[in-house]
Amino acid sequence: MPQIHKNFEVHDNYHFEMKLDYWLKLNRREDYQVDLFLFLPKALGLNQHSYPRDAFYEDIKNHVRLKTPELTLDQVASLDEGRPARLLTDSVAAFKESGPVEESCREVEYHTKMFVSITVKALYENLASCRGDLAVGDHLSAMNMVQEIDSVMAIFRALAEKMPAQCESSEANRLPTVISSADEYLTSEITQVLLKLLRASQTWESELRNVLLEAIKQQSDYRSLKGFSQLDAQSSGQDETVLFRRSIFKKFFRSPLFLTQERQTDGRLAIQVAMGFAAGLSMVFATLIAFLAQKQFGNFTLPLFVALVVGYIFKDRIKELTKIYLEKWLSRRVSDSKTSFYDQDGHRMGVCREMVRFVPSDQVPKNILELRNKDHLTELANFWQSETIIQYRKNVSLFRKPLRRVHPGYKTAAVNDIIRYNVHRLLLNMDEPEKELLALGENDSVVAVAGARVYKINLLLRLSGGSDEQFSRFRLILDRNGIRHLEKI
Repeated sequence: MPQIHKNFEVHDNYHFEMKLDYWLKLNRREDYQVDLFLFLPKALGLNQHSYPRDAFYEDIKNHVRLKTPELTLDQVASLDEGRPARLLTDSVAAFKESGPVEESCREVEYHTKMFVSITVKALYENLASCRGDLAVGDHLSAMNMVQEIDSVMAIFRALAEKMPAQCESSEANRLPTVISSADEYLTSEITQVLLKLLRASQTWESELRNVLLEAIKQQSDYRSLKGFSQLDAQSSGQDETVLFRRSIFKKFFRSPLFLTQERQTDGRLAIQVAMGFAAGLSMVFATLIAFLAQKQFGNFTLPLFVALVVGYIFKDRIKELTKIYLEKWLSRRVSDSKTSFYDQDGHRMGVCREMVRFVPSDQVPKNILELRNKDHLTELANFWQSETIIQYRKNVSLFRKPLRRVHPGYKTAAVNDIIRYNVHRLLLNMDEPEKELLALGENDSVVAVAGARVYKINLLLRLSGGSDEQFSRFRLILDRNGIRHLEKI
C-alpha cells in the first residue's frame, strides 16, 4: 500500500483537522480505509440517543481536492517544458494568436490559477526550509529565496502586461480581473512570507535583514501603485477587508484542484430487501396460523376468530422484531452514505463511503485498545470509569486513470482529504473551566490558585489499505471554552 501521509492540527477554538494524503499509482485503482476512534469521558453525556448519526455528520466536514504539485520557486519560474511558467506563457501566446475565443480564454484562466496555486505552495514550503536554516545561523537560503521570488514575479508580470486591460468579448471579459486578482493575491502572500522570514531572523543588523526589509517595502510600494488593499500597521482596529479578499482569492485560485462531491444515502436497496424479508416472514407465520386454525376449527367459528386475532398480533410483533434485528445487523455492514467525486468536467474520479457508530469496548479491535491503554494513568482511570467510544469509518476508492485527465501537464501525485470536526457538542455538559484551589504561599499564608478543569479526548487513527496498517494516537485537551491544545502520544 502507498503510505498515507497524515497530519492532525487545531484549526481554531472549536475545530480540529485531520489532513490525509492518498497517494496514487499509475493506471491502478487505490482503496483506502480510515478508522477514527474517539474515546469520550462518560461525563460528557454523549450516547446514540443524545448524539445521533445525523448530528455527528453535521459536525464533521470533508473537503477533497487534488494535491497541489510540489515545486521549488526556481522550478516554477523555469521555462522548461511542463513547468508552470512555460505552460502559462504558451497559453498567453495562444490567446494573442487566436484572440479572445472561449477555449483560449479558458486556458489562460486555468493556467493562471495553477501558476498561482503552485507558487503559493512553493512559497510556504521554502519558508519552512529557510526557518530551519536560520535557526542554525545559515542565511544563504533566505537570500536565494528573495531572488527567486523576484524571478517568479518578473515572469508573471511580464505576461500580465501582454494581456489587454479590457476585453470586448463576453468570453474574455473576466480575464483582466483574474490577472489583476492573481497579482494582488501573490503580492499579499509574498509580503506575509517575507515578514515571517524577517521575524524568524535573529541577526537584526545582518545583510539579510536589509534585503528582507527592502523586498517588503518594494511589495508595499507596488501594492499602493496598483491600488491593492493592504494592512495598515497604524490602525487600531481589525482590518477585515484584507483578510476577506485573501480568503476569496485562496478559494478561487485553488478551485481547479477541488473535486465536486455528490452525496447520497448508501445501502437503500439492502435496507428495502431486509424490510421486505421481515414483512414476508411475519406474513408466513400469520398465514400458517390461519390455515391451521381453519383446518382445526372450521370456517366462521369463534376459535378461528380468536386464532386470527392472535396470529395478527404475533405477525405484527415478528415483523417489528425482525426489522430491529436486521437494522442492527445491517448497521455494522452497510455504510451510512456514499459520496462520489467529480472533476470540473463531470468525470467520476472516485467514491467514498462513510459510517459512524457507538461501539462497546469489546467490539473495538484489540490493537486499538492496546494503543489506547498504553500508559498507567489511563489504566487507572479505566478501572473506575468507562468511556463512550465512537467509531468513524471512511472507505475511499480512487480511480487513477480518470484522475490523469484532470490536469494535463501537471503532475498530480495524491489526493488531499481534509476532515474538520466541530467539538461544540462535546462542551455542553462540561464544568466551569476554572476551579479555585488552595495552596500554601509565602510566610505560611493560604493563597487561592486557579485550577484548570480539562477533559481529555483520546483519538486513535487507523489507516489501512491492502494488508498494511498505520496507527496513530492523539489527545485532545478541552475545557468549556473549547480546544486548549492537541498532543501527539
